[in-house]
Amino acid sequence: MDCFSKWTISIFFVFTLLIRLYAIQLPVWNTKEAFQIDLSRNLKKQIIRKFIVLSFIFFLLGTVLLYRFTSGHYGENIAWWTLVFWGNAPLLLTYSTQFLAEMGMLSSFLGTLYFISQYFNTKRYGYYWAALLCGIATPAFRYYGVFLFLPLLFYWWKHAPKINFRMICFFILPIIIPYLWLRYSLTAVENPITMHQNYENWHWGMWKLYLWDSPFYYEIMFTRFSQYILTYIGFGFFIIGILLNFRDLFLVSSLLMMVLSMGIFTVGHHNHEYYQVKFIPFLVILASSGTVYIFGKLKYLKRSILVTILTVLFCLSLGQAYKLLRYDSSGKVLGKKLALYSNPTDKILMIQDVPDPVVLIYSQRQGWLKNKSFLQEKMKIPQEASLLGIRFVFSQFVFPDFLKNKYTVLWQESGPMGRQHKCGAIKFFFGNCHHDTSTLMILKPH
Repeated sequence: MDCFSKWTISIFFVFTLLIRLYAIQLPVWNTKEAFQIDLSRNLKKQIIRKFIVLSFIFFLLGTVLLYRFTSGHYGENIAWWTLVFWGNAPLLLTYSTQFLAEMGMLSSFLGTLYFISQYFNTKRYGYYWAALLCGIATPAFRYYGVFLFLPLLFYWWKHAPKINFRMICFFILPIIIPYLWLRYSLTAVENPITMHQNYENWHWGMWKLYLWDSPFYYEIMFTRFSQYILTYIGFGFFIIGILLNFRDLFLVSSLLMMVLSMGIFTVGHHNHEYYQVKFIPFLVILASSGTVYIFGKLKYLKRSILVTILTVLFCLSLGQAYKLLRYDSSGKVLGKKLALYSNPTDKILMIQDVPDPVVLIYSQRQGWLKNKSFLQEKMKIPQEASLLGIRFVFSQFVFPDFLKNKYTVLWQESGPMGRQHKCGAIKFFFGNCHHDTSTLMILKPH
């Protein structure tokens, strides 16, 4: 790859970093992110912004590890294009700026992959122990990161086709230790806003409904691959990459891993984009392989085509990423007010359109999460509830009579604080997208 191509790719990669630096300052609104922050607070008191920056650091670390591994195994040209698709993947533009464990999982896996490749190349045990440590961290960040060990197993077997003690430790320890951590994270946190209260939150099952009776499921998966990971341009190169690498067991087994994950966690893949984050390293390597092959066939206008592809890819990526970055600031506003109107020991009953822990995260209070059916069915309010928080996404909120007789309004505000509407990526980044109107209230018993 010539100097012009490297500089051009570097400039566009810097653009993706600038977008991330903007997105880091957006308020927390993702429910999964809020749970992750709450869990981390129980381990060590920190501010939310530091949590979010940590995810960005994991992204940068993963970038270096992915480039080093790819350049060593597939060549420098493919490694440079891997940076292009990795940096522009809309899912990564979003999740590398939110405090979610996906980036930690990806960086740990890429560290495992890089260090174990160095171990096979040099036979230095320091690389083996570094790979083992990263391997343990991979499913510790997200238990479904264990799927990433399937292509890793094929990679190991390709370089050392025999079972020994080192191999057993390498693939068994990353399962046992994170299992203990998973039990702690789901049971030891006393805060009622922990989101794992029944098996439905594991997001698996319903295979017949999704895999055999729902063509819509496959349409969604195609959309995630072609729009939210590779974009339409990258998806075409990805198909070519599969044809070029059909003998590479590592990459072929990664496709099998994706099929297994989508077949087991059907509910999760259908409802949450972050389940596909673990696919990205393999997809970008395959897409980069196809891109290098096509550019190798070009004889004229290589630089013009390069700039055109990078520009279109960046625009497509930004156009999809902003849909995931759209935020809801009402939770932050109500949370800050609850912190002012309550004591640290107070328990808050939060009634919202959708049970969302963001308000309790920003207020640093414990409490209960209820949806609007709580008001409609006039359910019993816990006696331990010191205050009630109301958060609905409409302006004409009708104060129920059964609450009027028991509670006084301490604070109330309505305004455009809800989630942003889609209005185009450019308007979004200049803050011109319209927000839903939210009604926020804090109530106190008479």
